[in-house]
Amino acid sequence: MILSGREIKARLGKDIRIDPFDEAQLNPNSYN
Repeated sequence: MILSGREIKARLGKDIRIDPFDEAQLNPNSYN
């Protein structure tokens, strides 16, 4: 599944978990 950065942020805490999360690593097309 490919999600946009906006979709990743919207789903955080629901069906996506990134720990530790750093918003600086959130890009338009991915999380690095």
